[in-house]
Amino acid sequence: MKSREEQIGIIIKQMDFKKIHSVMDFLGWTWKCDKEGRRTPTPQELKIAAVHCINQAWKSEDKIYNSGGFECEVINDTIELRFVIERANPLSEMFG
Repeated sequence: MKSREEQIGIIIKQMDFKKIHSVMDFLGWTWKCDKEGRRTPTPQELKIAAVHCINQAWKSEDKIYNSGGFECEVINDTIELRFVIERANPLSEMFG
């Protein structure tokens, strides 16, 4: 089993942050990034947010955390990071 730091390094290398940035820019998806106001985050800012998401999931009791499109889940000390642009769940209509 790889350590958390090793897994983060692998994930950061594998995840295409330029592609995520391009998709966000195309969709007009913005974050409040700094004093400039809302804008699409840079690939570097996306990497920082991804690491934050991973660390929050690792610390959480449920071992899952999501923010700004990133979703991280830790199962048996193995990290999976996703970038989600849409999700549907039939239960939302039942309990909505």
